[in-house]
Amino acid sequence: MATNVDRLLEALDDAQANIPAVPLDSAGQPWTPGLVVTLSLSLLFFGLIICGLTTYLLTKNRQATDVIRGFSLPLIIVSAVVLVVAGYSDQQISAVIGLLGTIAGYLLGSRDRASEPPQQSLPVNTAKEKND
Repeated sequence: MATNVDRLLEALDDAQANIPAVPLDSAGQPWTPGLVVTLSLSLLFFGLIICGLTTYLLTKNRQATDVIRGFSLPLIIVSAVVLVVAGYSDQQISAVIGLLGTIAGYLLGSRDRASEPPQQSLPVNTAKEKND
């Protein structure tokens, strides 16, 4: 007697076998060129709106690091999404995504280092003086 799990797995296998393959164009992309252009332009427009809102929010006296972080992180995210939507292959964008991730990690981590107070270290000869 088949358990519920076995029946569910059989149903899943049947459903996966019946999924039609997505036809790819010559560039290996399932989207039409018009759709790619529309999505890319709308993402770039969204990025401009985000930069405008960031400018508005940072108009008051802010430090340079806040301004850089405020502009660069949304710009990195929008750039990465535009590259994916534009249809570049994994091999073409892997280095760019890695570089964008490195920059974002540096920007997010630089605030933590700047806000920590410097740690005071004990002199090396302190242990000898205590033993004497």
